[in-house]
Amino acid sequence: MISFNNDQQTCLCCEDLSGSDVTSPGWKTYLPNPPCQDGYAAYIAPEFQVCLKFVPVSSDYTKAKEHCEAEGGDLIRIDSTLKYDIFKQMLARHDSGGGIEVWIQAVLVNQEWRFHDGSVVPEVCPRSVGVAAGEDYLRAKSANDFKCYDINAGHKCLYICEYNL
Repeated sequence: MISFNNDQQTCLCCEDLSGSDVTSPGWKTYLPNPPCQDGYAAYIAPEFQVCLKFVPVSSDYTKAKEHCEAEGGDLIRIDSTLKYDIFKQMLARHDSGGGIEVWIQAVLVNQEWRFHDGSVVPEVCPRSVGVAAGEDYLRAKSANDFKCYDINAGHKCLYICEYNL
């Protein structure tokens, strides 16, 4: 815990959170973010604070999504260049040269790629999409510098779970 008094220009720090807070006017108290769950790593940037976990199990889209949701998150959301760079670096450590495919959160709805919350997926991950019916989900392929390709939901891919801090 860190408390700061702007009038006095004073800071107080305390690791033991069982004591009472400084409650007089002028003090602001900040508690650190809780650590990520086991197996997750924290990534803190000005535009996001997330915990990410690589899951080295091949699953169809629905099972991967349900697994992430059961842990309080969702499939990774590639919504910024920085997160895409982190995604590529994280997966490069797991690619032994044979190439891997990884689900990313994206569903084709009325010819537009959308995240699970309905917001539009930005064009951060370069896409190569076809016209085959039913290929309404995106995965990234390491063999192609982690560009994003459409595929059907039954395809088996590895995945990354994400939740916000």
